[in-house]
Amino acid sequence: MESITETTKNSLESRLQSVKISLRKATETALNASSSRGALKPKFITHQNNDNDKNNKDKNDETTTNFASSESFSLGMTLFGKENSEMERDIQEKLTRIENEISQVVKELENENSEGNQENEEVDESLSKEELELEARQLKTRIEFLQICSIARANLDKATTLATTSPTNDPDYVAAAEMLLKAKEKLHTAESLVKEEESRAVSSRPSKALIGAQCILDSIRMDIGRKNLDISGKISHLVQTSVVITSSSILVKGKHSNKSSSEGLYAAFSIIEKLSLSESSSLHPSIQKLTDQLAALVVKPVIHDFKKGLLPVCPWSFFESSNSGSICFEWKQAEERIDIPSSFEEVMETWTQVFCFLQRIFAFFQSNVLLGRPSLCNMVGDRLFTTTKASIGLLSTMRALGMESKILDVHSSSVIEPIIELLSQNCIPNGLSDGHLADLDAMVEKIRNFTDPFDEEMVKLQFYSNCDKPSQLSNFLSSFHQNYIEKRRNTILNQARDLLMNNDYHDTVEVGDKISIQESAIGDGSKEEDETAVFRLHKSAVSKTSTLMLSLCCQTMEEAIAPNKSTISDMKLLPANLYKTAREILDMFRAIIPTKFEKEVATIPRTAAILHNDCVFFAHHCLTLGLRYKDKFPSSADEKDVRGQILRQTCVFVDMVPIFREIADQALGDMLQRQHGQLLEIVGSRIGMFGESLSSSESLSEWVDAETAMKAGIYHIRHLSQAWGSILSLDVHRNSIGSLMDTIFNLYLDQIFRARSISEPARQLLCSVFRVGMQGAIDVTNNEVDGCLAWSRFSALGRFMDMSLADINVGLSDGVFRSVTGAELSMLITATFGDSDKRQKILDALN
Repeated sequence: MESITETTKNSLESRLQSVKISLRKATETALNASSSRGALKPKFITHQNNDNDKNNKDKNDETTTNFASSESFSLGMTLFGKENSEMERDIQEKLTRIENEISQVVKELENENSEGNQENEEVDESLSKEELELEARQLKTRIEFLQICSIARANLDKATTLATTSPTNDPDYVAAAEMLLKAKEKLHTAESLVKEEESRAVSSRPSKALIGAQCILDSIRMDIGRKNLDISGKISHLVQTSVVITSSSILVKGKHSNKSSSEGLYAAFSIIEKLSLSESSSLHPSIQKLTDQLAALVVKPVIHDFKKGLLPVCPWSFFESSNSGSICFEWKQAEERIDIPSSFEEVMETWTQVFCFLQRIFAFFQSNVLLGRPSLCNMVGDRLFTTTKASIGLLSTMRALGMESKILDVHSSSVIEPIIELLSQNCIPNGLSDGHLADLDAMVEKIRNFTDPFDEEMVKLQFYSNCDKPSQLSNFLSSFHQNYIEKRRNTILNQARDLLMNNDYHDTVEVGDKISIQESAIGDGSKEEDETAVFRLHKSAVSKTSTLMLSLCCQTMEEAIAPNKSTISDMKLLPANLYKTAREILDMFRAIIPTKFEKEVATIPRTAAILHNDCVFFAHHCLTLGLRYKDKFPSSADEKDVRGQILRQTCVFVDMVPIFREIADQALGDMLQRQHGQLLEIVGSRIGMFGESLSSSESLSEWVDAETAMKAGIYHIRHLSQAWGSILSLDVHRNSIGSLMDTIFNLYLDQIFRARSISEPARQLLCSVFRVGMQGAIDVTNNEVDGCLAWSRFSALGRFMDMSLADINVGLSDGVFRSVTGAELSMLITATFGDSDKRQKILDALN
């Protein structure tokens, strides 16, 4: 035969249509079963290849109608139908018959291929042989999918039956867990089939068959999730009722070792293993809670009492008893406190007792609670003896700040972190003298005497999952010397911080040498010169805090240059770390004080002056501090000691000088700017019209205001001078007060130069005002008016107001008006004196 006969093609197509109808019915049953379990379902499930087939369309409509009545189906199956297991067997039998039919069709198609038959070349509406083969394979895949889903539902039904109490049998949760695990495996297989079909799909939109398959999978997932929650709740109940942990005992109830029992810890752990929960990255919540209770009620209270000094140096007593299959493990310490550990030896003895106590507790917990199961022991050990990277970073940060470590995770049951933290606190010394640094090696060995046996016991108990990796305790001892260096640094920085935070910053002491203004002015041959005066710190007052900070910095540098007899390579880092610590002490001052007293420095003159002097004080010592110590660092005979060589070359503090000087200038400069503003309000606001009023021959209110303003300005500056007189050095005090006096003088000079006419009564008033101003300047500057730049101009105009034209002519010859320009003096002469030959002669001379 050269082609498949029309009769044979029609026969195969009709058989395939019959198979598709049977498959739709089986799918309908599966979807109704899914609907009865609470899953959503679509209206259509199959894909029609022949849209012109009216019979198939009618059947699709019938299927849609049947799907829409899922609630009726569920109720009917519940009241009058078969059990779920029998229904699943019926579905599987139907699917088997359909599969056999499909296999027969495929076999016949393959036989046709082997005989070399080809399709009829005539074009008709029938399916080709390749299309029939593809249709058959797709149907076979759908049948396989439905069979797998049916087996998964059957396993879920068995799990429900096994977990249900019946009049004849007790619930078997272990077997139920096995059935649930098998259902999960079938679900994964069905999901892989659906993914394969999705990958073969040509269209981006999912077909109706794939939508129906996802609906069935969702139903099975929901059932597995519900059953998983039910069994998980049973595990939690079994664990909670089997183990009771208190601060002084652990009670394990029931026949936990009876393998045939569905109650107790054995059943709970068996269920966990059946569901593969023990292979996940985290413990079951019930075991996590049990581990948290052990840490919170037993281990951490002992560490807390030890930390607070409430733990006596005496061993614990342990008692173990059993009754009716239950085991009770109790412990207690001596009721009367024998003594509190104080010396290092007593601390070591107490630590030995603590680690022995922990070994006994963990040994009982491993054998009687965890039943020696390796997987559970490993995960519980990870939870108890592993510190996360986040916790390590937090612990390091808190230690660097000198603050007590707080665990952010309130449910954390890690006990190794508080143990290591307490070991660091009372086993690593805060500091050792020069000749005792080698004692650190002996301290490490004493600590190993109780930490190594503990690690070995934890390995035997399988609490350490990775035996090849060093434990946290081993890492702590390996870095003991580094921890000492870091703790020494933190101790010094804590002392510095306490000085800054707790001392009264306003308490001052005098520093520097008393140097007169003449001595400090080098280069003027008319004054006595001292070549070293400029390099010396002028006498002033600084805060007591700053002197203590500098003293601590020098002590740290003395410790850094001390000989180091330790043979441990890590100890070679000590000098460099102490040098860095000394710099950090100064950095801490400039970081904390300006911030802590920011408001006072900005508003209170005395506080601003103290901060200015403190920064000048530090800047002065930073100039020579590095030179004082850099050559004193111990030299090493080892030519490869690069760190030591670099330290001797780079030990400097001079780079901090500009920073301190900038803070000093800003503190006093901002305060002077604030005082300038206040003087403008006190004086400037009152003499705004004073220049225009000088032409009057009678006393005006502006004249009274001018006199009052001068006195008020001097009064204000006098108070500043008193506040700064005992704080600032002589030259800084002179320049600061002189700068403020310039503000007042310039305000009056501006008004006088603005006057177009000055009457005789006004001249008398100006003489009085200028005398008050000059005398005030002499008083507030202690007769050191050199810091007042406007003094010569102000005094010259004061004398001018009391001169005649003849006196002015003589004054010009004597240089009295040297600081006043010719234009300014001409303007004053024109405004003060009437037109005359003498006036004109002087004006001509000035021009």
